[in-house]
Amino acid sequence: MWTEDRKAELARELIARIRALSAPRRPVPAPVAARGGRLPGIRAVFFDVYNTMLACAFDETRADGRAFAQACAALGFAAAPAAAPRHAELFRGAIEAEHRESRGRGIAFPEVDIRAVWRDVLARLHAEGLFPRRPDEDDIARLAIEYECRVDPAWPVPGLADLLEDLAGRGIKLGIVSNAQFYTPLVLEAFLGDSRARRCFDPVLCVWSYRLKEAKPSPRLASAALDALRTEYGIAPEEAVMVGNSPEKDILPAAALGCAAVLCTADAGPEALEPEACAKAAAVIGDLRDLAAIL
Repeated sequence: MWTEDRKAELARELIARIRALSAPRRPVPAPVAARGGRLPGIRAVFFDVYNTMLACAFDETRADGRAFAQACAALGFAAAPAAAPRHAELFRGAIEAEHRESRGRGIAFPEVDIRAVWRDVLARLHAEGLFPRRPDEDDIARLAIEYECRVDPAWPVPGLADLLEDLAGRGIKLGIVSNAQFYTPLVLEAFLGDSRARRCFDPVLCVWSYRLKEAKPSPRLASAALDALRTEYGIAPEEAVMVGNSPEKDILPAAALGCAAVLCTADAGPEALEPEACAKAAAVIGDLRDLAAIL
């Protein structure tokens, strides 16, 4: 597989569950006008995942405990009724504590591995008599998937698979630079298929925040991707483009590293984007499919 090593049987199970829990959703565009012409000489493209390749929206109403209760029920975990609201408190606290510890070590934009967060939360719930047992690592992965697909459901933006096939078919190297968790590659595999994911994306060029324990807008993610691009293929930053929905997280870090950036507003949300940051984009597109025409 193009993602991290893991048990093949468990991976297939998780991917099947993602498909079962997912449903089409319509992207929510940002009110920004498209602009910019062709970008000549581009030999590599790095994509953001959420709100760029995948349309998604966090559902705060489910994160208060409802999604946890539904996830436990789906997996047959007999959690006490009080576990649902208590989990929300512990979940926030565990993330905040890890962020504080990381900032104390000088990391301005820390990231967690959500499996470690769930491990801590479920251990605390078990110790308080609210959860039936300490789950193993496979159960933690299952619960994380059940929860995530309920609180932050995703669906590929229109034309994603065809766009990736088109660009890869031209010989353009494709990578990913994204704030992500262990399940993000699984979600992409669920929607694209393992064979297409391996055929289109180069794993050497995929940088995930949960592995670095650092998140965008830290420039470390884009820098790592561009370093790999130069080392593996001799391609300079000037020959690459970053594509994302966030001026602050995608456009500015890329521009600072000498890499062109394309702002895709197809699922960037209804709120106005910061004009000065938007101006740093080499192009603005209102549909990810429009990328094919400017490369």
